[in-house]
Amino acid sequence: MTRILSHFITLSLGEASSKLFGFFSTIYLARILGTDSFGQYAFVLALYSYFALLANPGFDTVGTREVAKGKYSVEELFGSIFALRVLFSIASFVLLLVCSFFFYFDNAIRTLLITQGLNLLLTPLFIQFIFRGLTEMKYVSLSRILQSGLFLLFVAIFVHKAGDIFYLPVLLLCSTVASLVPLFILYRNRFGSFSFSTSVVSRRYVLHISIMVGVSSFMILIYYNLDSVILGFLRSSYEVGLYAAAYKIVLLLTTAPSVILASFFPFLSKDRKGKGYGVILRKYLTVMFVTGVPVGFIGYFAADWMVEFLFGSSFRLSSTPLRILLFNVSLVFVNMAFANPLLAWGEEKAYLKIVAGGAVTNLFFNVLLIPHYGIVGAAIATLLSEGTVFIIARREFYKRTELRFDKLLARIVFLAALSFCCCNLVIYFVKV
Repeated sequence: MTRILSHFITLSLGEASSKLFGFFSTIYLARILGTDSFGQYAFVLALYSYFALLANPGFDTVGTREVAKGKYSVEELFGSIFALRVLFSIASFVLLLVCSFFFYFDNAIRTLLITQGLNLLLTPLFIQFIFRGLTEMKYVSLSRILQSGLFLLFVAIFVHKAGDIFYLPVLLLCSTVASLVPLFILYRNRFGSFSFSTSVVSRRYVLHISIMVGVSSFMILIYYNLDSVILGFLRSSYEVGLYAAAYKIVLLLTTAPSVILASFFPFLSKDRKGKGYGVILRKYLTVMFVTGVPVGFIGYFAADWMVEFLFGSSFRLSSTPLRILLFNVSLVFVNMAFANPLLAWGEEKAYLKIVAGGAVTNLFFNVLLIPHYGIVGAAIATLLSEGTVFIIARREFYKRTELRFDKLLARIVFLAALSFCCCNLVIYFVKV
């Protein structure tokens, strides 16, 4: 447990710093670019994320797990994943080029999308999975801090008006390259010269599992950002900008469950029959529940203030979808607690079933609600899809373990809801 706590602290400091740098970049860009241009960039990033997933479907997750298990050598895994990523990233970039001309985009969005697509070609160089698998989280954290910090610096230097939006993809590429250099120096010092030798067995194994994980990640991506894509096609850049502002706050808050998961994941990947495994699993779920459930109830009261303070009065309409999405954050904590151990246990098919349920629900309600209710409909669709994920994830998790956590979850939800009701009563009587 001491090692897990150490990793959690290291990752928390790294993730918090990098996410804050990224969030400051978002605030700066929203204020400088304005709602429409900020919405254009958010729309491009939402589209780009699908091509980025194609370039890197599940190699990071599988690589981390296999390095932790030690079934293949680090050098062999590096060679296998590098070779596969080269093929996938080139194919993804070509597909992006085709789609940018196939769909009717205005010149600004097409230019942004193609320039952003150049970042796909960096994918083979991502070696963070090696250090995660070795539980050397400090190097991953330092790399993320460097990348986000440099991007913030570059944005502050080069972006001063709405027309400077076209610099952003290039600035991101430069900051990413700079953040990878220290990791390659560490890898070379640790393992010697770079060996691209690989075996057919390891390559096939990594490819098979990564595609399974990648399909799951695609489903997750659907219910995480399909709303922004559909808003861009069916509504306007202005509404995409409003929704993106609210969602950036949500993404910042979901850093916490990601850090908790990353801290526990190498240990959850070990033999489930080993001594103390049940204790680790129980602590993982407890931390997720206690940390996550109160977020939505607390955030409900702070939504208006957060939006206006961070993004300015022009984004005040973002507060309504933000209230809904903050309750979604609470569900994200709970769902990651139930669903992600399945990946550590090699239960990719069960995990795929979970996220596929969320994706289908999200697609259905986005198409149903967005044309009539805009950004509020998008937020409701996201919350409903996360509710579907909860139902399926809980069932699949309990199929594979005898541990039960429903009473703990119910107590935490009850206390959070009770506090929420009391605060509402206090506010009501103060106003009266």
